[in-house]
Amino acid sequence: MLVSIAVWVALVTVTGVAHAAQTEGPTQKQVHALSATIPKLHVRPKLLVFGDSFSAGPDVPGKANNNVVGSERRGWWSWLASDLGYRPIISAEPGSGFLKNGLECAGTVFADRLKRMLTVRPDLLVIEGGRIDFNYCVTRISRATGAPVTTYDTVHSDRAAVQVAMSNYFAQVKKMARQIGLADDHIYVTMPWGGSVLDRRPMINQALTIASRQAGFQYVEI
Repeated sequence: MLVSIAVWVALVTVTGVAHAAQTEGPTQKQVHALSATIPKLHVRPKLLVFGDSFSAGPDVPGKANNNVVGSERRGWWSWLASDLGYRPIISAEPGSGFLKNGLECAGTVFADRLKRMLTVRPDLLVIEGGRIDFNYCVTRISRATGAPVTTYDTVHSDRAAVQVAMSNYFAQVKKMARQIGLADDHIYVTMPWGGSVLDRRPMINQALTIASRQAGFQYVEI
Protein backbone atom coordinates (compact mmCIF):
# COMPACT_ATOMS: atom_id res chain seq x y z
CA MET A 1 0.00 0.00 0.00
CA LEU A 2 1.39 3.39 -0.98
CA VAL A 3 1.03 6.37 1.25
CA SER A 4 1.48 9.70 -0.52
CA ILE A 5 4.45 11.65 0.76
CA ALA A 6 3.27 14.61 -1.24
CA VAL A 7 -0.13 14.40 0.39
CA TRP A 8 1.51 14.10 3.81
CA VAL A 9 3.70 17.16 3.41
CA ALA A 10 0.84 19.18 2.01
CA LEU A 11 -1.32 18.28 4.98
CA VAL A 12 1.49 18.93 7.45
CA THR A 13 1.84 22.61 6.58
CA VAL A 14 -1.59 23.66 5.29
CA THR A 15 -4.05 22.58 7.97
CA GLY A 16 -2.61 23.49 11.35
CA VAL A 17 0.21 22.51 13.59
CA ALA A 18 0.81 18.93 14.66
CA HIS A 19 1.88 20.24 18.04
CA ALA A 20 -0.04 23.17 19.49
CA ALA A 21 2.97 24.71 21.21
CA GLN A 22 4.69 25.32 17.86
CA THR A 23 3.21 28.08 15.73
CA GLU A 24 4.81 27.08 12.43
CA GLY A 25 5.76 23.86 10.72
CA PRO A 26 4.12 20.67 9.46
CA THR A 27 0.69 19.71 10.79
CA GLN A 28 -0.71 16.25 11.46
CA LYS A 29 -2.79 16.31 8.29
CA GLN A 30 0.18 17.38 6.21
CA VAL A 31 2.21 14.57 7.69
CA HIS A 32 -0.48 12.08 6.68
CA ALA A 33 -0.25 13.59 3.21
CA LEU A 34 3.52 13.15 2.99
CA SER A 35 3.30 9.53 4.05
CA ALA A 36 0.86 8.91 1.20
CA THR A 37 3.58 8.18 -1.38
CA ILE A 38 5.84 5.97 0.72
CA PRO A 39 5.29 2.20 0.87
CA LYS A 40 4.34 0.81 4.26
CA LEU A 41 6.47 -2.07 5.50
CA HIS A 42 5.77 -4.86 7.97
CA VAL A 43 8.95 -4.23 9.97
CA ARG A 44 10.27 -1.24 11.88
CA PRO A 45 12.67 0.31 9.37
CA LYS A 46 14.54 3.50 10.23
CA LEU A 47 13.54 6.99 9.14
CA LEU A 48 16.36 9.54 9.33
CA VAL A 49 15.42 13.22 9.22
CA PHE A 50 17.92 16.01 8.59
CA GLY A 51 16.40 19.36 9.46
CA ASP A 52 16.24 22.70 11.22
CA SER A 53 14.13 23.93 14.14
CA PHE A 54 10.95 22.52 12.60
CA SER A 55 12.47 19.06 13.08
CA ALA A 56 14.59 19.56 16.22
CA GLY A 57 13.87 16.83 18.78
CA PRO A 58 13.92 16.52 22.56
CA ASP A 59 17.73 16.67 22.64
CA VAL A 60 17.61 20.36 21.68
CA PRO A 61 16.81 22.72 24.60
CA GLY A 62 13.71 24.80 24.01
CA LYS A 63 12.73 22.78 20.94
CA ALA A 64 11.37 19.70 22.62
CA ASN A 65 9.45 18.13 19.75
CA ASN A 66 8.92 14.54 20.81
CA ASN A 67 7.72 11.14 19.70
CA VAL A 68 4.96 10.86 22.30
CA VAL A 69 1.44 10.09 21.08
CA GLY A 70 -1.00 12.67 22.43
CA SER A 71 1.68 15.22 23.32
CA GLU A 72 1.19 18.84 22.29
CA ARG A 73 4.86 18.85 21.28
CA ARG A 74 4.71 15.75 19.13
CA GLY A 75 7.00 16.31 16.14
CA TRP A 76 5.80 16.14 12.55
CA TRP A 77 8.33 13.36 11.96
CA SER A 78 6.62 11.34 14.70
CA TRP A 79 3.34 11.49 12.79
CA LEU A 80 5.09 10.49 9.58
CA ALA A 81 6.93 7.59 11.18
CA SER A 82 3.70 6.41 12.80
CA ASP A 83 1.85 6.54 9.48
CA LEU A 84 4.53 4.48 7.75
CA GLY A 85 5.59 2.15 10.54
CA TYR A 86 9.11 3.57 10.73
CA ARG A 87 11.34 4.34 13.73
CA PRO A 88 12.28 8.05 13.61
CA ILE A 89 15.86 9.21 14.16
CA ILE A 90 16.42 12.97 14.11
CA SER A 91 19.47 15.02 13.20
CA ALA A 92 18.24 18.61 13.38
CA GLU A 93 19.55 21.91 14.65
CA PRO A 94 17.67 25.23 15.01
CA GLY A 95 18.84 27.80 12.47
CA SER A 96 20.73 25.23 10.42
CA GLY A 97 20.52 25.12 6.65
CA PHE A 98 22.34 24.08 3.50
CA LEU A 99 24.35 27.30 3.54
CA LYS A 100 23.83 28.73 7.00
CA ASN A 101 25.17 27.48 10.33
CA GLY A 102 22.66 26.78 13.08
CA LEU A 103 22.53 27.85 16.72
CA GLU A 104 22.93 31.53 15.83
CA CYS A 105 25.96 30.79 13.65
CA ALA A 106 27.76 28.71 16.31
CA GLY A 107 26.45 25.37 15.01
CA THR A 108 26.52 23.25 11.88
CA VAL A 109 25.25 23.23 8.31
CA PHE A 110 23.47 20.13 7.00
CA ALA A 111 26.63 18.73 5.41
CA ASP A 112 28.39 18.66 8.78
CA ARG A 113 25.94 16.02 10.01
CA LEU A 114 26.02 13.74 6.97
CA LYS A 115 27.94 10.97 8.73
CA ARG A 116 24.76 10.12 10.59
CA MET A 117 23.75 8.31 7.41
CA LEU A 118 26.63 5.88 7.93
CA THR A 119 25.89 5.24 11.59
CA VAL A 120 22.10 5.05 11.24
CA ARG A 121 21.92 3.38 7.80
CA PRO A 122 18.33 4.56 7.27
CA ASP A 123 15.72 2.86 5.13
CA LEU A 124 14.16 6.24 4.36
CA LEU A 125 15.69 9.74 4.40
CA VAL A 126 13.74 13.00 4.61
CA ILE A 127 15.65 16.27 4.28
CA GLU A 128 13.64 19.16 5.74
CA GLY A 129 15.11 22.60 5.32
CA GLY A 130 16.09 25.55 3.16
CA ARG A 131 13.97 28.28 4.71
CA ILE A 132 16.79 29.56 6.88
CA ASP A 133 19.13 29.98 3.91
CA PHE A 134 17.72 33.37 2.93
CA ASN A 135 20.74 34.78 4.76
CA TYR A 136 24.01 33.38 6.06
CA CYS A 137 26.75 33.62 8.67
CA VAL A 138 29.90 35.68 8.23
CA THR A 139 32.98 36.17 10.38
CA ARG A 140 34.20 39.69 11.04
CA ILE A 141 36.79 41.17 13.36
CA SER A 142 35.27 42.83 16.40
CA ARG A 143 36.26 46.51 16.68
CA ALA A 144 36.00 46.25 20.46
CA THR A 145 38.16 43.17 21.04
CA GLY A 146 39.97 42.51 17.78
CA ALA A 147 38.73 38.93 17.90
CA PRO A 148 36.80 37.19 15.09
CA VAL A 149 33.03 37.16 15.65
CA THR A 150 30.60 35.10 13.60
CA THR A 151 27.19 36.67 13.12
CA TYR A 152 24.22 36.76 10.77
CA ASP A 153 24.91 38.74 7.65
CA THR A 154 22.48 41.57 7.04
CA VAL A 155 22.70 40.90 3.29
CA HIS A 156 20.42 38.20 1.93
CA SER A 157 21.93 35.16 0.26
CA ASP A 158 21.71 35.18 -3.53
CA ARG A 159 20.11 32.31 -5.40
CA ALA A 160 23.37 31.19 -7.00
CA ALA A 161 25.06 30.68 -3.62
CA VAL A 162 22.04 28.84 -2.23
CA GLN A 163 21.80 26.69 -5.38
CA VAL A 164 25.47 25.68 -5.15
CA ALA A 165 25.18 24.81 -1.45
CA MET A 166 22.09 22.67 -2.04
CA SER A 167 23.53 20.92 -5.10
CA ASN A 168 26.81 20.15 -3.35
CA TYR A 169 24.98 18.78 -0.32
CA PHE A 170 22.71 16.57 -2.41
CA ALA A 171 25.75 15.23 -4.28
CA GLN A 172 27.27 14.23 -0.94
CA VAL A 173 23.98 12.67 0.17
CA LYS A 174 23.77 10.70 -3.07
CA LYS A 175 27.33 9.42 -2.66
CA MET A 176 26.74 8.35 0.92
CA ALA A 177 23.42 6.77 -0.01
CA ARG A 178 25.26 4.56 -2.51
CA GLN A 179 27.59 3.41 0.26
CA ILE A 180 24.70 2.21 2.42
CA GLY A 181 22.47 0.93 -0.38
CA LEU A 182 19.80 3.62 -0.07
CA ALA A 183 18.02 4.22 -3.38
CA ASP A 184 17.16 7.69 -4.70
CA ASP A 185 13.44 6.93 -4.46
CA HIS A 186 13.87 6.57 -0.69
CA ILE A 187 15.14 10.13 -0.35
CA TYR A 188 12.64 12.99 -0.02
CA VAL A 189 13.13 16.72 0.31
CA THR A 190 10.63 19.20 1.76
CA MET A 191 10.59 22.75 3.06
CA PRO A 192 7.95 23.94 5.56
CA TRP A 193 8.03 27.73 5.48
CA GLY A 194 5.72 29.33 8.03
CA GLY A 195 4.49 32.89 7.82
CA SER A 196 7.64 35.04 7.90
CA VAL A 197 10.11 36.29 5.25
CA LEU A 198 7.62 35.31 2.54
CA ASP A 199 9.35 37.47 -0.06
CA ARG A 200 12.34 35.10 0.02
CA ARG A 201 10.32 31.92 -0.40
CA PRO A 202 10.13 31.87 -4.24
CA MET A 203 13.91 32.13 -4.57
CA ILE A 204 14.64 29.39 -2.03
CA ASN A 205 11.86 27.18 -3.39
CA GLN A 206 13.17 27.45 -6.94
CA ALA A 207 16.71 26.60 -5.89
CA LEU A 208 15.55 23.59 -3.86
CA THR A 209 13.30 22.35 -6.66
CA ILE A 210 16.14 22.44 -9.18
CA ALA A 211 18.72 20.89 -6.85
CA SER A 212 16.36 18.06 -5.85
CA ARG A 213 15.45 17.28 -9.45
CA GLN A 214 19.09 17.25 -10.54
CA ALA A 215 19.95 14.84 -7.72
CA GLY A 216 17.05 12.55 -8.54
CA PHE A 217 15.31 13.11 -5.19
CA GLN A 218 11.60 13.79 -4.81
CA TYR A 219 10.88 17.35 -3.70
CA VAL A 220 7.54 17.83 -1.96
CA GLU A 221 6.51 21.47 -1.90
CA ILE A 222 4.37 22.45 1.08
